[in-house]
Amino acid sequence: MSRQQTKKKRDTPSPRLVLSWKMNLVFFGLLVLVIFGVFFRQLDRITDGFRKQALSHSRMVAGIIEENLQNSLLASQVIDETVRMFLLNSAEFIHYLDGIEPFNGIELESFARESGLAGITIIRAKQAIAGPSDWLVSKPDCEKNRGTVNYLPRIGLATLVYGKDLQSQTTSTCLVVGIDSGRILELRQKTSLASMLGTLSSLPGVSYVRMDNGSKEMNPGVQLVDGGSGLVAETHLSTQAGFVVIGLKAGQYRKRVDELRKEFILFSVLLIVLGAGSSWLLYRYQAADIVRTQEFERTMAKQNEEAALGRATATITHEIRNPMNAINIGLQRLVMESDNLSEEQEQLLSSMRESVKRTDNILSRLQRFSTPLHVEKIPMRLDTLLSQTATLYEEVCKQQSIKFDMEIDFTESIAGDRDLLGEMFDNLMKNSIEAQPQGGFLSVSLSALSDQALIRIENGGFTLSRDMIDKMMKPYFTTKARGTGLGLALVKRIIELHQGTITIEKGKENDSVAIEVLLPTT
Repeated sequence: MSRQQTKKKRDTPSPRLVLSWKMNLVFFGLLVLVIFGVFFRQLDRITDGFRKQALSHSRMVAGIIEENLQNSLLASQVIDETVRMFLLNSAEFIHYLDGIEPFNGIELESFARESGLAGITIIRAKQAIAGPSDWLVSKPDCEKNRGTVNYLPRIGLATLVYGKDLQSQTTSTCLVVGIDSGRILELRQKTSLASMLGTLSSLPGVSYVRMDNGSKEMNPGVQLVDGGSGLVAETHLSTQAGFVVIGLKAGQYRKRVDELRKEFILFSVLLIVLGAGSSWLLYRYQAADIVRTQEFERTMAKQNEEAALGRATATITHEIRNPMNAINIGLQRLVMESDNLSEEQEQLLSSMRESVKRTDNILSRLQRFSTPLHVEKIPMRLDTLLSQTATLYEEVCKQQSIKFDMEIDFTESIAGDRDLLGEMFDNLMKNSIEAQPQGGFLSVSLSALSDQALIRIENGGFTLSRDMIDKMMKPYFTTKARGTGLGLALVKRIIELHQGTITIEKGKENDSVAIEVLLPTT
């Protein structure tokens, strides 16, 4: 093995040393899993942060509710007490005036209008005097709710029952006074807990705030629920007024989660495409590398085989030629020195000499095939070389009644070894002529095909099968009785050394074969 071959073998990458496409695919798969982990970790962090923020805001709202709850209750008490004192003072004053001089209905109506009252009713000995007469829908019960304000929202009144002796069951005088309760109820509504919850619910970022007495056993943590118009972070907290349910809008949280999800999907798709693409490229490269390695190993095996064959051929030819030369010399001396040989003996000696010559020719071909070929490419013309070779066989074609036809359409120069290409033409034309000893045809053409020169040789006298086509280029395969099977194998080697190709196929005519040779022109 030469140094160049050794260096080439060392420089050839081994498939085991190249990053496997499967390892690359697994690597990118692990990256995608890592991205999955990072995504869910960030999602948990965002969710935890949002829950903590929502809980903090909910506690702040609950604190506001607790702070304003006492104010709301106190305001309601002040309003009720103010109304009660106004009605009670009015009733005492009316009772005082009625004791001096009893009122009649007209006087009561006039006094009520001047005092800002909605109406006055005085009950004496089971007789009731009212002004206006229809300001109360039903007769009051003087024995119930004395001294307290009663709100009648259906008729829009606030009334108070007054008796001289609130503890005595024999009081003969009972007063009922009332005022319009519209503004009072409106004021009570504005200072109520419900109004405050509505105000808090209208704040930016708050979806709803409500009291829920049925939430006593619920976890006071934050839960993400569907609020109808969007995602809501709902919190249940305990206050002095009971359990309060606070819903904070989670639009920003949903938007951030959607953005994170889009980024994750985009990055994952990018990694998957990149991983699949790089793995495919690695697969193609490794497949090509394996093919190159196998081709190199086949080349090395072939070179080793040829080297062994060359050594064996050299030994065999040397060992055979020595006795063959002695036999040939002996036969020559017999012919020259024997004058009394019969005609039969002379024919025998002639046949023996012809056999020796044929044996020597076989040894020469075998030695030629096993010897490494060295190409020396120089500018040359295929048409000239082909014409010269054809000239050598024109006479033979005439003698064997072979119709010879040659067509040349390519006259440019190419880089090639003239001796080897001449030997190639010689072998091809010789085989074509030997295949039809009883006559036939031989057609030779030279033309240009793209950036290649096409040599086509077609001859008769040969019936090809697919099995024969596959074997014809292999060494030692021959259809001749006395052939060595090395001619076409040598032709193939010469063509491959010129980076060309050779194909064998059935010809256009019956019982014919066509050989096409393509040689690069550059």
